[in-house]
Amino acid sequence: MVGHFFYICRMIALWYIALLVFAIYACLVLFFFIGVLRLPQYNVSENGNVRVSVVIAVRNEEENIELLLKSLLCQDWSDYEIIIVDDYSTDRTWGWLQSFVNEGVKILKNSQAPGKKFALSEGIAHAQSDYILVTDADCQLPRTWIREMMGPMIGAGAQLVLGNVMIHYERVLSWQALESLEFASLLASGLGSARQGKPFMANGANIGFVRSLWQEANIHTDHPSGDDVFLLHEARRMGRKIVLQASVGATVWTRAQGSLKSFFSQRIRWASKTGYYNDRWTQFVAVTVFITNFLLLGWMAMDVRQFLVFFGIKTAVDFLLLWVYLGRYGQKKLLVWFLVEEILYIFYAVSIGILSQFIGFEWKGRRYRK
Repeated sequence: MVGHFFYICRMIALWYIALLVFAIYACLVLFFFIGVLRLPQYNVSENGNVRVSVVIAVRNEEENIELLLKSLLCQDWSDYEIIIVDDYSTDRTWGWLQSFVNEGVKILKNSQAPGKKFALSEGIAHAQSDYILVTDADCQLPRTWIREMMGPMIGAGAQLVLGNVMIHYERVLSWQALESLEFASLLASGLGSARQGKPFMANGANIGFVRSLWQEANIHTDHPSGDDVFLLHEARRMGRKIVLQASVGATVWTRAQGSLKSFFSQRIRWASKTGYYNDRWTQFVAVTVFITNFLLLGWMAMDVRQFLVFFGIKTAVDFLLLWVYLGRYGQKKLLVWFLVEEILYIFYAVSIGILSQFIGFEWKGRRYRK
């Protein structure tokens, strides 16, 4: 009887703890939701004569570099330079770059230590402008990208501009579409939180900043990834002005990973940075998401009925956030994957959160170990 009594007490305590965690999670997502409803848009119709430097680090991008450069060369901004820094490519990337020299593209080889952060530093050091825009080699940019991203820097005096990124897919019923929905949940949370004055996530595929911020920031060159997030955290620490540009005309489209193996490797790389985070809000968001999904996994194993209650709470607020975010960019059709993504995310969030602290990852043909 005593043992049974203590068992009931433990289950009640667990119930209330779970209820508290899910209440915090729901409030957090609703906080993001309100931010997405209020996403701003800055437009620049003039001032196209302001010099801008677009800096891109590339490694083994022979399949992507042509599309990227074609979308960059037709921008509707009058005064900008394109600087491509080759980060020790082992394929034909350098040869492809040579064919664009006559079109005014400045190509450099990374003379520093291998890695994206060093390659970007090389390009920024050669930039002729104090306004820097950065994207990735596997991206395609709308013709208005430079103009729209420069809007907050010229019009609002921003020193760091966070842009939106979406994953390209050809068919809704495809792995790429499912990956696009998962990625959309990350961007919706990050943009929504930033709009509420609590930015915790940036994406190096679409970011702009003043040169001095990069020069003064500690971007943890001892870790291969995180040039974007660490720059954001440093901007917050230094009190620099951070502004969102969430317009459709500034949205960058990137490629899906294409396979489950590369997807997990990328997500482990992203999660491996959490040990470097000093920003308390970022830590709070990461811990809340992990614990929420960890508890869901536990309830799934112990009591399906309890699992359905808490899963219902989570899916309700997640759906609201994605409905508004995807609707803004005309991508609501991705919600056909919503329930599948919600269930898979439970296993994915817990496994990635744990594995990223113990195993390494592969990135651009390089293997990084913990």
